[in-house]
Amino acid sequence: MIDAVITMDYLRGLDTQPRVHGNGFIQLDLMNGKRLHFWGHPDIPRQVRATPIHDHTFGFKSWCLRGRLVNIVYELLGNGMEYRIYRVRNRDGEDTELVPTEHRVGLLPVKVEVIVSPDWCVSMPSSYSLNSFCFHETFAPEPTITCMEKTHKREGATPHVLSPTGIAPDNDFNRHSHDPKLLWRIIEEMMDEGS
Repeated sequence: MIDAVITMDYLRGLDTQPRVHGNGFIQLDLMNGKRLHFWGHPDIPRQVRATPIHDHTFGFKSWCLRGRLVNIVYELLGNGMEYRIYRVRNRDGEDTELVPTEHRVGLLPVKVEVIVSPDWCVSMPSSYSLNSFCFHETFAPEPTITCMEKTHKREGATPHVLSPTGIAPDNDFNRHSHDPKLLWRIIEEMMDEGS
């Protein structure tokens, strides 16, 4: 899963900077295509209007190293009007904006998983995985650290995000525009809590 002991010295030695996902967690790229996610800290910047239900053009496996994560998988109902489907368009690096489509759907939750790692646990963490194009939302009810690895990617495909009908998503949010010092402070506080 992780090829090194995760310490602050190790993380700061990586040739990468943290960024903020609009759904309220910090992303930090590791080596070999893996990524740490830091969830649930009250100082993490967030979108003004949350759009947590989405899919990916890749499958992934995620390990919960510390804390608790909730993942809800949805089935789209073609006869619903509650949500509008938005297409994801790349802007800058990992940053994106959401472009509306004419498609509206309803949702049916079909699976709820709670992934728990009560202690800082790298050797035997709990995990979950998803295939590409699986609509889901994930959130942490407490400070949580996870490690994610993409398992396959469908090149040329476009991911999607759902937003309640009549509510435009927050396209002003930019995941690269947040103070790196703030993000490193949050990461350090969360790492210290797990030691």
